[in-house]
Amino acid sequence: MGSDAVKEERNGNSLKIKTLTPLWTGDIRGNSTYVKETSIIGSLRWWYEALVRGLGGHACDITSDNPKERCDYERDKGKICDACKLFGCTGYSRRFRLEVVPKDNQLHNLFFVTSDLEWWLRTIFEHPEQVAFGKFELKLHGKDKYLKSIEALLFFLSEYGGIGARNQYGFGQFKISGSDLEKECRENWIKLTKTKFSPKDNNHMHWENLPSMKNFLFLKYKIDESSAPIGEFTKGIKFRCVKEIPKDFRWMYIPVSLDLRYKGILEEKPFGIRYYFREKERIGRTEDRDIFGCMTNENKNSSKINVSHLYKENEDDDHYFLKIWGILPKQCSYTPQNFLKKVKIAIPKEFENFDEKTGKDIVGDSQ
Repeated sequence: MGSDAVKEERNGNSLKIKTLTPLWTGDIRGNSTYVKETSIIGSLRWWYEALVRGLGGHACDITSDNPKERCDYERDKGKICDACKLFGCTGYSRRFRLEVVPKDNQLHNLFFVTSDLEWWLRTIFEHPEQVAFGKFELKLHGKDKYLKSIEALLFFLSEYGGIGARNQYGFGQFKISGSDLEKECRENWIKLTKTKFSPKDNNHMHWENLPSMKNFLFLKYKIDESSAPIGEFTKGIKFRCVKEIPKDFRWMYIPVSLDLRYKGILEEKPFGIRYYFREKERIGRTEDRDIFGCMTNENKNSSKINVSHLYKENEDDDHYFLKIWGILPKQCSYTPQNFLKKVKIAIPKEFENFDEKTGKDIVGDSQ
């Protein structure tokens, strides 16, 4: 065990979570039939690093193949980055434990709805047949000051992001059950965004180009379930289901994320965010791949823009929500504000803009 074993541990709040779209926390075989703690922790760390950088601090690249770009407690004589102080690094263990307790974890069939991308979805999701969807409890263990940071991050991801992996394919939407607990997590998030992290120094300038909350963007849309696009997504002859719809499915979510992020067809007209930037903005190939990802053998990188499936927050809602969020690469020619303006043009007109934020709304003008 590292030099930093968690001491004076206590139980924190147990957060009750309800999934709004399936969660993807796949194992090495690509199965995602239960919620893996490591995947949730990984997404929490990624966004915590981005927040630290956005607030003027420094956070290492813990996934780098170059050991000099990762913190090492003994090598660095205890001077590790703020992210590693919470999530751990070589020689320094994580400051908290997270335990997932299923409640009514409903495994159901993995399926998608698409107008033009069936071949792509069948290729990417060839093997998994079921995904986790339902309710579960997150039990947090550790000192209070660390648990508050984790609760804050969970609030942020429930409001402006998602948990687990493959958020760009619609997975990972959830909400925290209980108004009092949600309020407490919100307050913890506000406090976290005012934290004074350790300032950057000349020894860590190679971390400058890593994701920062300064380049964050977020849009949330609302669309009536009686609208024409919803009818097309669920019953239209142009839209096909990839894999089998779960038995007794009540359309609490519509798995159409890829058409919205990439390209779909409504009323005989193409739509989609990447389609708009390619065809209307004439974005260059390099920047297109930097922002929206690339799957070639020579150059694999995931999309920086995440798009949720359409989802209902409550069973009796008569509308769906859509989230679009991400962090633009530092070298991007678009500011978050300008990028959002273009996204609004790309989204079908029936979608009503419900909420909007950029990194400046979260971290201000931190240097």
